[in-house]
Amino acid sequence: EHIRRYMEEGGPPLQPGDQLRRVNRDKLPEFPPEVVEVAGGPALTEEELAQWTRPQE
Repeated sequence: EHIRRYMEEGGPPLQPGDQLRRVNRDKLPEFPPEVVEVAGGPALTEEELAQWTRPQE
């Protein structure tokens, strides 16, 4: 009901007294190998990611 009221009536995103759960971003979840394969392989390293985000010369 809360979600419907939020979506349809522009109600508050959280119930009074509720707060968002803190997320620990230090530890990423481990996925089964078949899920990683379907998603395109393991995540890029910081170095690989930097190659994709550097401006092209």
